[in-house]
Amino acid sequence: MVDISKQLKLLNAEEYKSKHKEMYENWNNHVENHQDIYDPPQGNGSWRNRLANLPDYVTKNTGIDTDWQDAVLRTGLSQNYMLSVRGGEMVLIFNFIQPCQ
Repeated sequence: MVDISKQLKLLNAEEYKSKHKEMYENWNNHVENHQDIYDPPQGNGSWRNRLANLPDYVTKNTGIDTDWQDAVLRTGLSQNYMLSVRGGEMVLIFNFIQPCQ
C-alpha cells in the first residue's frame, strides 16, 4: 500500500468565495480611488466601465463543497518490477535494463 506523503492546505468553497470577493472589492476600490487613470481627459465617467461585477459563483450559495484532494488522492497499490538482460561476445557487449511498473 502507498499512502499520500503530503496534502496541500487548500481553501474550502466559502474561503474561495471570500478570497474572490475580496479580490473584486480591492479592484473596484482601486478603480474608484484612481479615477484619473481610468478616465480620459474629458472626464466623462468611463472609469465606471472598469468596475467589476461579482460573478455568480461568488454570490450564490450552491451548498457544494467538494474536497478534490480527498476525492482524487487515495491509498493505492503499487508494484515494481525490474527486468535486466545481459549478454554478448568479445566484439559486441550489450546491457538492457528496463524498470517496469
